[in-house]
Amino acid sequence: MEPTADIDPSALLASLSFSADPSQSRLTASEKRQDQFKRTAGDGDQTKRRERLLSRQRESRRDLTSLARSLALETAIEEERGGEEAAEEAEASSGKEKRKREDVEPKDRSYAQDGQSIRKAHRVDEEFVQELKAEKKAFKKERTEEKIRARYRDTFMLPEEMARDELPLDLAESWVCVPVPLGGKRCLVISAKGQTTSRMRNGAVLHRFSSGLPSGNTAKFSINNPNHYCILDCVFHESSLTYYVLDIQCWRGNLYYDCDTSFRNYWVHTKLGEQDGLGTISRHNEFRFAPLSQFDPSVSGVQAAMGNDVPFDKEGLLFYHKEAVYTFGATPLVLYLARDRVAALLAALNADEAKMTLAPEEEAA
Repeated sequence: MEPTADIDPSALLASLSFSADPSQSRLTASEKRQDQFKRTAGDGDQTKRRERLLSRQRESRRDLTSLARSLALETAIEEERGGEEAAEEAEASSGKEKRKREDVEPKDRSYAQDGQSIRKAHRVDEEFVQELKAEKKAFKKERTEEKIRARYRDTFMLPEEMARDELPLDLAESWVCVPVPLGGKRCLVISAKGQTTSRMRNGAVLHRFSSGLPSGNTAKFSINNPNHYCILDCVFHESSLTYYVLDIQCWRGNLYYDCDTSFRNYWVHTKLGEQDGLGTISRHNEFRFAPLSQFDPSVSGVQAAMGNDVPFDKEGLLFYHKEAVYTFGATPLVLYLARDRVAALLAALNADEAKMTLAPEEEAA
């Protein structure tokens, strides 16, 4: 075998295409890392899904803002227009009566006798036209009111009935219970433009009144802040003339639909406590306002919710999931339990608490 030729190390290094520049080495490594996460200029599937989700969120936010403004501000404006039309109609009716009196006592009796038939025919035609106008205005007013009522029919978060055989497993940790006044009327209370209006679930007006809520009476309304309207989800208790606040949709023009139950409850108690005079009846606050208390859905909590410390007779209990946002329509994140089923719930909770108490002893045995 022939001996291997000696290799010159310097010649070998010179022949290799290798850069010893450290900055060039780092650049190459960076480029390699970028190859793993290439920017696709919005063409990637994940990017498209992100953009669609953000777009839906923005559209949903705009829709909720538009809805709240419609409930609070557009309704108030349309009701103002209705009042102005009623005033114009009353003024026209007054002018009509005046013309009738002039016809009964004409200044020129000879002219009255000669033209009596003409004036009578003219008066009949005029009365017919006025009746048509009145019917048209009444029809227009009815359609406007029906349009307003329709806005409110699907703007409540409604409960499902608690299933008899499906008690939530996380009831103690993730839910709160709220007592419901017996015979109470569920309604939205809207304060805007110096007036407060409550509307029931079918959209019909329950009360129009002055309240101590922001923009709820003429003293509270400021022309510099026309968007300071409020929308509260309430239960009206007639015997105590009290609106019990169950939930909040909007306060001073800020929306709380996307906030969870825990925060909305905190905000209701905080903001109502900041308003003077809401708990008493006065010229500027014609009905009382009070927040409904929340209780833990334990044996002691349910007993407290149904006890005498709550100042009204109870129709039942509402159970809210702590993480539920305010949505329209029926939802399984809000459950209703009638008063006659509370005893069965307490028995089930007692059994669960007994199991939890006995479990460590059983494991030790």
